[in-house]
Amino acid sequence: MVVASWGVVFLFLVGLGLALGSFFTASARRILEGTSLLSSRSRCPVCGHPLSARDLVPLASYVLQGGRCRYCGVRISPLYPFGESLTLLLILWLAWHELARVADAHGVTPVAYLAKFSPEDFLRLWPSWWAEALGGILLAGVVTAVTLTDIWEMRIPFRLSGYALLATYAYRAAADPSSFPAALLGSLAFSLAFFLVYLVSRGGLGFGDVVFAAVLGGFFGPGGILPVILLASLMGLLYALPLLAMGKRTRKDPIPFGPFLAAAAWVWFLYGGALGEWYGRLFVGR
Repeated sequence: MVVASWGVVFLFLVGLGLALGSFFTASARRILEGTSLLSSRSRCPVCGHPLSARDLVPLASYVLQGGRCRYCGVRISPLYPFGESLTLLLILWLAWHELARVADAHGVTPVAYLAKFSPEDFLRLWPSWWAEALGGILLAGVVTAVTLTDIWEMRIPFRLSGYALLATYAYRAAADPSSFPAALLGSLAFSLAFFLVYLVSRGGLGFGDVVFAAVLGGFFGPGGILPVILLASLMGLLYALPLLAMGKRTRKDPIPFGPFLAAAAWVWFLYGGALGEWYGRLFVGR
């Protein structure tokens, strides 16, 4: 009975992840196009035909229609199912991470926890679940939207960063009002740090990244500047160096940095505490 109830939770999380992924992906595209997020119907980006409900089932519609518009036959960008899949992955990752954390507090493995405890036990023993779940969903949306816009058009629109910043401040104020001053200070510190890099790099870093930095600062506070920048830079290097070595990129070819910033933010959100402890033991000796 306990295992069956966890199966229902898994199906719910899959449905939630796909639904949110569809919304975040469509929102990213609409922000790039300058259209309303909520009032206008979804349309084919090529022929402009309004899409019906059967055209909007996350992942399934793309697969069943062979990756093409049902009305004009033009191939649909694979970034649409990519965005939906990315959000689904992040939601499941978040759920597993929190499950593993609670299981570890009880001295058992996540699998053993699933067999012994019910979802109701999980929520009761994790009183702050709503705040952390909301923060994870918010960050998953930011990661998805920023990744898509930067890949689609090599930019992070100010409108996207503005929405994300307002949502971040609202989340901080609701989850922990005492942390709101740190969120404001973090936004200022992150933006200043990225603005200096923007000036020094002379175009190597886009100004959209500077504005997006305010969102990350609001989320992590000033203490997250260095680790997020280092993680993002490391990820960017691991991506770029093989391409340079194989001659598929040159040093003058631009590479979108937004996806790496977003990925670093997600890793720090889930594992910042553990990484901080590891760093302290390795380099500080404590």
